[in-house]
Amino acid sequence: MTRVWDDYLGNSPGLYARKVLKECGLREPPICEQTVADYLGLQVKEVAQEDIKRFAGIKKILKVVCAWLTTFPNGKSYIFVDSETMHERKRMSIFHECGHNVIPWHNGHDHLCCENDIDPTSRKIKIMEREAFDCGSEFLMPKEGFIEDALS
Repeated sequence: MTRVWDDYLGNSPGLYARKVLKECGLREPPICEQTVADYLGLQVKEVAQEDIKRFAGIKKILKVVCAWLTTFPNGKSYIFVDSETMHERKRMSIFHECGHNVIPWHNGHDHLCCENDIDPTSRKIKIMEREAFDCGSEFLMPKEGFIEDALS
């Protein structure tokens, strides 16, 4: 699915996740990260440790993050995930990368982040990374259902 400025819903990242979930017919957790990625036209590929060790650049990146979104010149987009990452973190990381994909003002930017960009204790967390985490959190646990469940 191609995202364009015509999809602009406002500046709240969660709105974009809610729109995708509605379009996918997903309402209640657990939300399947593969379903969301497929809907967005993103292929999720796990990268084995032996492959990571062969490439110094990737090895350094995966010490900080366990997933990253990239688009190849042929237009295909992939989310690469470290295969040894805990399942729960993989899910959040995939949803985070889906967030970069659906937020219109993230299109065309490099989403490879360094440690300071994603450190939640740092005041210098990159705004785009925070927005992607907000969107990813909405994918993982839709706010509407969470609030209803918490109030029941």
